[in-house]
Amino acid sequence: MEQLLLGGLWERVRERLVEARGDLSEIEDVPQTLRDLHRTAYQIPPEDYVRVAAVAQKWVDQGISRNLYLQDRSLETMERTYLQAWRAGLKSTYYLFMAPRMYAEPSTVHVNKALRKLRWNLEEPQTCTVTCEACSS
Repeated sequence: MEQLLLGGLWERVRERLVEARGDLSEIEDVPQTLRDLHRTAYQIPPEDYVRVAAVAQKWVDQGISRNLYLQDRSLETMERTYLQAWRAGLKSTYYLFMAPRMYAEPSTVHVNKALRKLRWNLEEPQTCTVTCEACSS
């Protein structure tokens, strides 16, 4: 959030960030450098989680409780990830999270996205005319 504030982007992207469930990669207004830096857990390959845990495992007597996140729900990906963890010497993992097939609609943003009017898209101000019924006396 701080980097979006400093870049002057926070007000423009905050509602879209909620709609995207915190995923900056779906918001084109955010610079690519920020999108690459702030990835969701599902966007980081499970192999990277296993590699980091394997390096730390050397100094841990028991097992490391490492959550794993899979973008797809295939058995092949799950098998490959757990075999890599076993071959890397991990004694255990923790939970395996798979990306959900569907998401609940966020209640903090407008539900009807087609009719939504963005706050930063300001209309031209309305001006009165000589024939304005509200202003005529």
